[in-house]
Amino acid sequence: MDEAVREAGHGSTPDGVPSPEAIRAQFSRILKSGLFSGSPRQRRLLEYCLSRTLSGNLDGLKEYTIGLEVFDKSADFDPQTDSIVRTTATRVRNNLKTYYAGTGKIDPVRIELPEGHYVLRVSIIEPGTEPGRDGSGTTSVATGPPARAVGAFGATADRKDGSAGDKRRFRRWPLWLGIAVPGLIAAAYVLLAPSTPEVVRVRPITHDGRMKHGPLVMDGSRIYFQEDVGRDATLAYVTEDGPVTWLTPPIPGPVVLMDEDRRSGELLIRGRGGTLWRWMAGAASANRVPDVVAGVAAQYVGGDAAVTTGSNTVEWFKLSSGLVIRRVKVPLTEFQSIHWLRLPPVGRRVRLGVYDAKTEAFSIWEMDADGSSPHPVWRAGAGGPVYGTWVGGGRWFVASEIDGSDGPFGQLVSVSERAGKGRFDPLPMLPGLTNLGARWAWPIDSGSGLFALGETRRVEAERLDLRTGRLIDLASGLSAFDLDYSNDGKWVAYVDDFDKTIWKMRADGELKSRLTYAPMEGFGVHWSPDGARIAFMGHRPEGRWLVYVMPASGGTPEPVHADDLEQGIPTWSPDGRYLVFGERRGQRPAAQMRIHVVDLRTHEVNELPGSAGKWSARWSPDGRYVLAQSVDWHDLFLYDVARKRWGRIGSFRNVDQLVWTPDSRRVYFVVTDEYGSHSLRQFTLGRDRTEELLSYWDAPDLEARIVGVTPDGSPILSRTIAIQEIYAMDVR
Repeated sequence: MDEAVREAGHGSTPDGVPSPEAIRAQFSRILKSGLFSGSPRQRRLLEYCLSRTLSGNLDGLKEYTIGLEVFDKSADFDPQTDSIVRTTATRVRNNLKTYYAGTGKIDPVRIELPEGHYVLRVSIIEPGTEPGRDGSGTTSVATGPPARAVGAFGATADRKDGSAGDKRRFRRWPLWLGIAVPGLIAAAYVLLAPSTPEVVRVRPITHDGRMKHGPLVMDGSRIYFQEDVGRDATLAYVTEDGPVTWLTPPIPGPVVLMDEDRRSGELLIRGRGGTLWRWMAGAASANRVPDVVAGVAAQYVGGDAAVTTGSNTVEWFKLSSGLVIRRVKVPLTEFQSIHWLRLPPVGRRVRLGVYDAKTEAFSIWEMDADGSSPHPVWRAGAGGPVYGTWVGGGRWFVASEIDGSDGPFGQLVSVSERAGKGRFDPLPMLPGLTNLGARWAWPIDSGSGLFALGETRRVEAERLDLRTGRLIDLASGLSAFDLDYSNDGKWVAYVDDFDKTIWKMRADGELKSRLTYAPMEGFGVHWSPDGARIAFMGHRPEGRWLVYVMPASGGTPEPVHADDLEQGIPTWSPDGRYLVFGERRGQRPAAQMRIHVVDLRTHEVNELPGSAGKWSARWSPDGRYVLAQSVDWHDLFLYDVARKRWGRIGSFRNVDQLVWTPDSRRVYFVVTDEYGSHSLRQFTLGRDRTEELLSYWDAPDLEARIVGVTPDGSPILSRTIAIQEIYAMDVR
């Protein structure tokens, strides 16, 4: 037995199975390895399964129950359409395998989550032995006595989620069914295919680390995409054995790659103003599709294309003439919009990615090839499948899924096209392969497998020196989503970029302590003027965003006001009695949105006069003004508290990220122009103009986000250290 365990007073029980203390010690080692540090969902599931396994309370330990008790799902939770439990369990299973293949190879206790089950298998690995696998798939040792397993297998995943029993049933079909008629061979190929493809090899195709944009588009041996080069997102292509080649299409920009005609090889590109163009890579000219203004487009083989022309409208038209063949309005709510459009290899049906601004969730819809019968086929909670493609001749549909991170990157998930499957499962990969790309996006079928964009990233907070224009690392690479200094400048509260938990530390970076815990996520932290409390915008899974206040010394965050509207970032009045906050966008029409002020003594809430159509409120530290922006992102306003009057600071194409300096004399904000380029600007009270402090083109790895402001008034910005490459994945 491991000496460290023995010294800690842990070991095995008289019958040779691990004691609860030894199991908990092993569990602590696993958590300290870092494999689960970035995923609150995985930690919660693993802790829950361990608790139930140790207590022997195994009844009802199934997917539905876990959804309710671990992930706070409501009673109408349907595991068939919401794969959160299976997805998380697969990630836990793979991380445990990765741990025991490396750091935990010599640990005395082995903890596993068997396939199709939620009861942990716990076993002792005897000293001087190597773990192996016996015929049943249980842990054994090469020499000496076998590992002694703890944990029942009576609790399994619900039968409706695609258990091993279902797969055995398919395998028992008689052999003659596949050979009786040639047509049945193809049917059996689909029906007997694994419910989820497995990635058996991953290899990088690009090696430059630059930021890339999807979708990925295939044209024979070439993979087309867009890559950040200098000030532009340049169209590029790569082959499996060649370098990245940049292209300059003769199309008024900015250009956005949409798709490729699988028959002619022409690229379909959106240009300035939503114009749609056909271009053969390398040609001196491009052909504009007449009378089409495109949103998201995909192209049929044969010269017809489908394109979104509004948030809920899809049009089929002739590429040569722009003649509309048919128009379909998808029955979406006012908060939903089509995010992507995908046409299948065989032209039988169309799939749409739909984004719901109210729930911040993605879902997948489907319609027939002629545009009839649009309906949702996979609904998701927060996050969900973002962009998908058919793989394996149409046997599977693979999508990238958001998992608590900005942008489209996340876990790759798949769903079988077999009738009645109806749910996404994580795409299994051999242990260690996921380390090549921490997150994945934009999968595309390659014939023998798929290509996908992989990204590894970290975020660092950096201070902009206004005298020199230099960016200086803040607190030794602090990975903060946003932060706020206490009024005395001695303490910092910040939101960790990885799991959105709230922490505090001394201004010198010492004495870090966690104030909130997953699964609650925080955003927009602000100290009270006296430094005793911290206010923030927070939510729990599937819950509403509300304004919370908690003691700066730690404790339970308490909502300041509960209503049906989701609440935005709060800031304090100088006396600490009031908080001002806007509403979260997408909850109701823009003209009905208001800015609210809550009295923390009485909990009474009032609307700020004249605040209709405004949001994102920020109270100045001296209490004289409230800064806000229009819901449409265009205008910046200042409210004079004493005079109860609004004034417009300026109008922009897009303005966001509003922050006051501690002396209440200046405001920092980010402006985005029509080409998507960002700049950091400031407005000084008493002047009638804004000034540009930094163009993000000069620092392309900066995020368009202001993290906070130092006590001396220097803006703190967020720098993304990201590496992106395109990978080829062999699938079986």
